[in-house]
Amino acid sequence: LGLVGAGAGAAAAVAPVFRDLDDLVASPTATFPRAWWIKERDLWDITTEYDWKAMSRHDTCETMWIKHSWAKYVGVDKVKEAAASAAAIKKEALETGKPGMDLRATALGSTSGLYNAPQPYFSYTKTAQGWGGGKSFTGQSTIKGPDVLGVPKWQGDPDANLRMLRAALRFYGAAQIGVVPYDTNVKNKLTCVREGGMASMSDKYIEKWPIPAVDARPFVFEDVEKGYETAEKLVIPDKKELFVVSVIQPMSREMWRQGSGNLRVATNGHRYSLASVWQTKIQGFLTTLGYQGLGYPTRAYGSMPTIPGFIFSGLGELGRSNNVCLSPEYGSTHGSFHFLTDLPLTPTKPIDAGMWRFCKTCAICAENCPSQSISYDKEPSWEITPSKYAPNVPVEYSVPGKKVFWRDEPSCKQWTESCGYSCGICMGSCVFNVDNASMIHQVVKGTIATTSLFNGFMKQADKFFGYGLTPESEWNNWWDMNLPAYAFDTTVGVTDGGYKAKGLLQQ
Repeated sequence: LGLVGAGAGAAAAVAPVFRDLDDLVASPTATFPRAWWIKERDLWDITTEYDWKAMSRHDTCETMWIKHSWAKYVGVDKVKEAAASAAAIKKEALETGKPGMDLRATALGSTSGLYNAPQPYFSYTKTAQGWGGGKSFTGQSTIKGPDVLGVPKWQGDPDANLRMLRAALRFYGAAQIGVVPYDTNVKNKLTCVREGGMASMSDKYIEKWPIPAVDARPFVFEDVEKGYETAEKLVIPDKKELFVVSVIQPMSREMWRQGSGNLRVATNGHRYSLASVWQTKIQGFLTTLGYQGLGYPTRAYGSMPTIPGFIFSGLGELGRSNNVCLSPEYGSTHGSFHFLTDLPLTPTKPIDAGMWRFCKTCAICAENCPSQSISYDKEPSWEITPSKYAPNVPVEYSVPGKKVFWRDEPSCKQWTESCGYSCGICMGSCVFNVDNASMIHQVVKGTIATTSLFNGFMKQADKFFGYGLTPESEWNNWWDMNLPAYAFDTTVGVTDGGYKAKGLLQQ
């Protein structure tokens, strides 16, 4: 019912995938088996220390993607200088045909995020939502629910619903999901103050402030049954019990290992394009079943930061680089997204795979960081470290309430926007950005999860065997690689249909 309503009916004419939702829920692909060394913890008991009382809702417009916020720490002149520096670097690299930055790499990088840019975002316009279904907070307005179809809404127990949702999302192109209740703490401490859409990132807001609501709509709570959006607000319903569904969107490990350049830009942008496709479809799926899915209203920001949902729901752990989460299956190079739904779901539990402990003794990302924005501290801290650009300016780009390794976000942003091709060196050089197929990598991960005694040795072994960043002289080799579709492994966690999961499930 929901699959057809979301636009997937054509698939039935090609292959007998699922005859109905009962087949979908019963399929082994509706579960996500994990390696033995990934230990579950109690709900809310994550490996990173945190304090709800010290937290507050974060304003997305205080992130470094909003130029006024960035300029607050480095100055307006440096913001403008960064754009000029990047333009000059790109021009020279394109004209001289540098590896990973020549015309073909530019073509790939500049198109990988399409399905996002040229589209109307807001469902209140009553449009078809742009290319590929587009993206909006509530989903397409043309999808028919059970009231229109003349049948009761879907009824399923939370366990079965979780299996159903996971199977549907895997079919639509997502990789892995986790669920936590949208309870009082999450609602009052983690819900963003407002969205951070493309309009709010405009150059016109370097000096002009505040951003009007039409370009950065606030998330508000109302005593209603269904969420909705207008030109100046995004409404989360107070009358419904909601759940946060966090979703992993894989990216190419090989492309991230380049650290910079247009091929890395391509795989980073591609995740937003892919996510916009499955978000629109899962919203339609839920609507057809009689429920709602409140997703990203724009390209990059949803109703809450992705990291808490990712960690609380057991998809992974926090990394040393404070804006990077680590997945046992996908390492450091994945995107994480989320949406809210009133479909009853069983929460998934946090995990301990030893990754957060490993980060305390590793610091390879800090050693490789060109702007030296990542902490070298031996232990995480509750105290937010001010930026070296503005040590006396109160930090508003991060919020307190967690014991982490604080990253200097203005410093990171200044380098990222100046270097020409953005930067992902911390993610590309991470010890966990290794391939799953090699058995030795699984032995190493199992050891890390079990004991920290060998962490120092594992770090040195990573260096000795030449993992990490790909030399710039070899970047063009990517064009001759025989990689899977989308340039990432889609068989992780697969046990059904004649496909064999690699690496993580081998014992």
